[in-house]
Amino acid sequence: MMTFSFELKESQLKSYEEFVYNLTLVAPGKGDAKKSVSKGLIRLGFAPFYKGVGPHLNGMATDDILSVFTETPLYSFEGEPTNEIPGGTFQPHWVTVEGLRAATPTPIQGLNFGAAPVYRVTLDTSPDFDAKFDRLFWVEHTLDSISGYWDRPSRLGDDWDQIKISPDRLRKFSLLKPQGHPILWEFGEWADRDIIRWTYDSMSGVYVPLD
Repeated sequence: MMTFSFELKESQLKSYEEFVYNLTLVAPGKGDAKKSVSKGLIRLGFAPFYKGVGPHLNGMATDDILSVFTETPLYSFEGEPTNEIPGGTFQPHWVTVEGLRAATPTPIQGLNFGAAPVYRVTLDTSPDFDAKFDRLFWVEHTLDSISGYWDRPSRLGDDWDQIKISPDRLRKFSLLKPQGHPILWEFGEWADRDIIRWTYDSMSGVYVPLD
């Protein structure tokens, strides 16, 4: 098993805590992991710049019905771009729900003396990482369903006058953090399926209605 690490400023800790909370809320835990195509794993990736600011950590999680993509700012991270990943981006990582929850930010002793402390997070990666599966499932399926092209339903009244939604998934929406924000819903068709895209604060995702 490999590890990777990154650093956070003290002012970034709350955002990171909510990042971890929301991903682990959606991803299946150990008891349900085998039932999910995701195997209960969470996909993490790095972006050196985002919207004109510094480095960010992004994450994706899915339980096959509800999917989420979210981001949080970082102070710094280690890594090099790789051409093996589409677009030559930074190497992504898979982590378990339990591993992400257990990785506690730890103050770095002796760094930035006299200034705000910096915290390091070290995570164990899943030994099951497979670049082909990562591309096919996480990038071309999960991420594309969240942010890729889709068809707007031409007959919204006919196609969407009745939809079935699992109450359990609605419960998860009420638990997302930070709480108290409205959810934007968009109805459409992707890969020959009816889906609902949603946006909440800095997160975006997909909900698949029940058949």
